[in-house]
Amino acid sequence: MRRSFFLKYISIFMILTSLARFFFGFMMINFFATAKTFGAVEPEMMRRALLALLLVLICAGAEMVCGFQGALNWAEPLLAGRCVRWGVAAVLSGLAGNGLQWLTGYGVSFVAWTTGVVMPGAYLLAAVLFFRRSKGGSG
Repeated sequence: MRRSFFLKYISIFMILTSLARFFFGFMMINFFATAKTFGAVEPEMMRRALLALLLVLICAGAEMVCGFQGALNWAEPLLAGRCVRWGVAAVLSGLAGNGLQWLTGYGVSFVAWTTGVVMPGAYLLAAVLFFRRSKGGSG
């Protein structure tokens, strides 16, 4: 039976980074709620901030699902396609969320790029390698 220990361990890290992503998303809520209270943000910026916040939380949710999918399916080659699909969703939502977060002026830190793009990218790489190996390809 083929197994992917790379997928297993990266999935555990994905669960942890999704928790960090949720935490920073809630910090973003606090920041923009305070800015709105003091009138320091325009309505257009607030709409972009809400969309960015929604994408950050969607990314965190997708990362959580990725982590559990990978942790459950690291020894199931026939289910590797699910891991790839969730990995793509996590990477795309992470890129979009970080991009919109940057456009709102909130700033995108190294931690946001690591938890939102780098870790989902590593997960996607592990899932694709496991998927290719399960189909009999090289990898």
